Parts: sequence; C-alpha cells; structure tokens
Amino acid sequence: MKLTATLLLGVISLYQSIAQTTIHGIDPDWYQNPKAAVTSATYNLKGAEANCVVVKSDGTVVIFYKQGGQNKWIQSSDGGNTWTSPGSLPGSAANGLSTITADIDQDDNIYIAWKSGDFSLGFAKYNGTSWVNTYTLNTQTQTASDTVQFSQITVDRLNRIHLMWQQGNHKNYSPGIKSTCWYARSTDGGISFTSTLLSQGNTYHAAFPVADFGGTSHDTLLIAWRENVNGYNNPIPNPVAGYPNGWNWDVKARITYDGGATWNNVITIAGSGANDSDDDQWDPNAVVDKNGVIHVFYHIYHNNVYPDYNANIIYKYSLDGGNTWLGPLQLSTDNVRSHLIKTAYDYTNNYVWCTWKDEIDFGNIPNNPQADLKAVYIKNTGTPIISAQEYLTDHLSEEVAFHNFKVGNDGIMRATYNISKLSGKGDTIFYTQRNSLNTTGIDDYNNFNSMINIYPNPTNGDVIINKLTNNNVSINIYNPLGQLVFTSSNFIEKLNISTAGVYYIIATDGRHRQVIKLVRQ
Repeated sequence: MKLTATLLLGVISLYQSIAQTTIHGIDPDWYQNPKAAVTSATYNLKGAEANCVVVKSDGTVVIFYKQGGQNKWIQSSDGGNTWTSPGSLPGSAANGLSTITADIDQDDNIYIAWKSGDFSLGFAKYNGTSWVNTYTLNTQTQTASDTVQFSQITVDRLNRIHLMWQQGNHKNYSPGIKSTCWYARSTDGGISFTSTLLSQGNTYHAAFPVADFGGTSHDTLLIAWRENVNGYNNPIPNPVAGYPNGWNWDVKARITYDGGATWNNVITIAGSGANDSDDDQWDPNAVVDKNGVIHVFYHIYHNNVYPDYNANIIYKYSLDGGNTWLGPLQLSTDNVRSHLIKTAYDYTNNYVWCTWKDEIDFGNIPNNPQADLKAVYIKNTGTPIISAQEYLTDHLSEEVAFHNFKVGNDGIMRATYNISKLSGKGDTIFYTQRNSLNTTGIDDYNNFNSMINIYPNPTNGDVIINKLTNNNVSINIYNPLGQLVFTSSNFIEKLNISTAGVYYIIATDGRHRQVIKLVRQ
C-alpha cells in the first residue's frame, strides 16, 4: 500500500518541554566508565575553552588544564589508565592569565598559546625535550576594548601556525566598548608572527573566532566567529524595552586563498542581520578537511525565548572554497537544549566530529543544566553522510563542562572534560575515548548511499521515495531555512512539495543516516 503525505511549508510549532533526568547510557563504542586523569580535594580543576588536547604519533595523549591559578599538563600512553607529567611548562605559561590552547604537528612538535597579559598572548613550542621559540604577541591597540579574552591555535599540514583570539569583553555593553576578533600567522615555526584584524568594519561585538586547520595543506582557509548585529545595549531579550531579541548574533567569517597571508572581506555564514525575527547563531566551529571541504557548525538560540530549552546544532558546508554554501542541516534532537559545540578532525578516515552539550537530563536543580556530551561524525566528499548521535557520557544529575577532543593518526577519538561543581570548575579532569579503531557507523553499511532513492530530483511537486534496505527507515525533511517541516517514524513512499526551494531529506535506520538534497523547481 502506498502512503501519501502532503508537505506543509510553514514553520511547525514544536512543543518545547523540559526533560527530567534520564539514564540514557553511554554509546557502546565509548568507555563505559570514563577515567579520572587528575583529581583534587577541592573544586579547583578546569579544562579549557579552546582546544587543549593533542595526540602524538605513537598515540600518547597530552592534556592541558588549569588547577587553581596554575596551568599544568599531563600525558598518558595507555589509553588513560595511567598519567604522568611530561615536565615543566614555561613559567609564563604556567602562570598564564588564561587556560592553554594547544595543537601538534606531524613531527610531534607541540604548540601552545595563552593570555600572558591584559594586552598580550604568549606562545611556545615543545620539540619533545624542551620548550623553544617562546614569543609574546602584543595587541596593536590597548584600550578598555582590547583586553585579551579568548584564543585558539591550530597548525596546518604545511607547518604554518595560525593563532586567533578575541579582544574585549563581548558581555560589556558600555558605550564605546566593542570586542573584536584577530588573527596572526607564523611561517617560521613561531619565531615571528604577523597579525590581522578579522572583524573589520564591525560596529558591535565580535567574539570567539575558531578554526581547525590541522588536517589540511590547502591555502583556502576560513575562520568563523559570532557577531552582534543589532546594537542593543543588553544581552538578554526584553520585549517591553523594545529589543525583543537582545543578542541577535550572526555567524561571520573571512576566507583566505593564500594560506593566511591576506584575507577577503567579511561574509555571513548564518543569520540575517539586524532582524528581530531572526534566531541567534552562536559560537561557530570551522574545519577545513584534507580535500578542501569547509565545514561550519554552530548552535541556534531561538529569538524571544530566554532561556531557550530547544537550542539546536546546525551544520553547513562549502565544496568550492566558500563561494557557495549548502545546508543548513540540524544535527541535534528537537526539544532538547543542545549547544556549546566542539569539533575534531580524523585525518586518517576523513571524518569530521561534532560534539556538544546535550541537556536532555535537564531537571529542576538550580544553576545546573545536567548536561552530557553527544556527538556525530560526518564524511562529506560531495554529499554529507552523518552518523547517528552518540552519547559520550552519562553523569545523571551533573553538568559536563570544558569539553575538548582530538583524533590521533590511529583514528581514535579522544575526549576530556570536567564536572562543573563551582563556577565551571570541579574536582576531577575526566578522560574517555572510543573503544575501537573503527568509526564504523558510516562505512559498515553496504551501499549506504543507496539506502533510499528519491525521484524525480529536481521535482515539480510529487516525489517518490524508494527504500532499498530491509531495515526500518524513518525520514525528516528540512526546508530551505533549515526548519524541520516533516517527520515520520514510518517510511513514506510518496510526498508532495508545493513550494519551490532546496530541501534536505535525512533518512535513518537508527544507527546510520543518509542526507539527500532535493530541489523543488
């Protein structure tokens, strides 16, 4: 029997519910009992906002963290069972004003950066035996808007060092205060850097520039950040005062076609400018893979909702160096606040990992969102193939914080985090990893790209969907705005799409997912 459905193109109003604590378990591919890397009798342990994990070529994992006012590092060569100190950090790094961000090159040289002063960043390189090429990068301007707030480092496969950071407090809405995003590059191993203002022409705050170039040797690179675009003097929505959408952040970016020597004009990846009906696009992560595909992830807070318990994780990508963008695709579950993205790239298997804080356990504990970590991984060589969601942790009523990730040459995904006990700090730094070398959720499915077949495509209205597997298959359909407009847990064989545009159909059998772009002419 054929089942016919009509696709409604208006925004579906979804009931937003706050879930109570659920024992959802940890995906079987991950450690069922994450290991304690560091413990403390007091709540003074904290991970890093930016990437702070590196993996050596022999699989040794190195984690940077902060204990009290000191930056420290530890390493494990046996899957997190035992941990030792690699030695002393440079004094300026150990006493840094921020946590450390780190990356590693193909020769196992480790590069770190940190806030060394109100208007400066520290840099150092570890060659396996000692710290060399320590460097201080001073900000070009030094006003109340220019204090360093955040930094991230990444090293590409040509050993170019890319450092990005934020100057100014994006939560300060005092007149004349404006946070900005900056970039610096070194092509001589960190002996010298040249810097560039990324967020040129900004009138309002720009924050959290992030990119991962560790898996690419291409000259086409992209750094993304979030930018306030309406200029209201309050970060929280207040319809009575006339600013219903207090944040109104968009995702901005700049592209370079010469490896960071020069940068093109600022572009908008997501968002529609100073528009109070637009949602807030926050905290992007950008990855450039070994084939030059640009992957951008961000989360959405819906306008006029505070707090938003249905924040969503979104994915967009470019196959042509940022000239055109495909998506958006929603990666997270509806009616669950999902936010605070981190990414990691698996060079060996060409997978891009996207992880986030998932608050399905959200209950009624004050100041505790009861968050765990969730992830998907994506292979995109033209059409994205997205794995099923995986839970990395299950800490019941506790909140996971300061999560970071890295994949080694062995293809193993690693994760570190702490449990927030007091202002984001806790008494344990945790470590977990995937059990096997294989990320099989994509590749173990025979002829996975042919799970379903859709025709005609392009279409003038009617669409036939053939299921080419004996497994149970459900579908979600997203309109050109990335909004979920149709879902079915039972397989649908025929649809009618009445409005022109580009749609995405995501089919899943519970473990695997297939994404098909559908054009309605």
